[in-house]
Amino acid sequence: MKLYEIMQEIEGLIDSESGEILDFEKFEQLKIDRDIKIENIALWIKNLEAEAIAVTNERKSLQDREKSLNGKVEKLKEYLIFILQGNKFSTGKVAISYRKSVGLSIADEETFKQLYKKFCEVEEVIKIPKKEIKEFIQKGEFTFEGVELVEKQNLQIK
Repeated sequence: MKLYEIMQEIEGLIDSESGEILDFEKFEQLKIDRDIKIENIALWIKNLEAEAIAVTNERKSLQDREKSLNGKVEKLKEYLIFILQGNKFSTGKVAISYRKSVGLSIADEETFKQLYKKFCEVEEVIKIPKKEIKEFIQKGEFTFEGVELVEKQNLQIK
């Protein structure tokens, strides 16, 4: 029986005019059944909360692992770039080449944030919108000291 059904039956055993219990044995059994259902729901909630915590911890663990693996990838790419010195490399299993890109180099990010706040008339700069700034500089709309476009060679492994 579902909890709401138990509650309805309990209410049905109480005389609405006098408040008297019509079948005391059934009333007691229904109260026991109700308590068991309530306890089971509470235990289910505890299990779900514990599972949610476990999922959160696993997510953090996986994020840490992802960060570590991405760091290793970047270090190994830097090593290959150093070893190959811009030369292509190819075997039957792998091909290494380079792709040119333009990035934004900011010497002092905190000073730049203050200048950007004044220039764009915003209250706070949490993250520097580098893509937007790169476009402004490419169009010649503004320049800042210590901010420049840098040509990069991105390693491509196929």
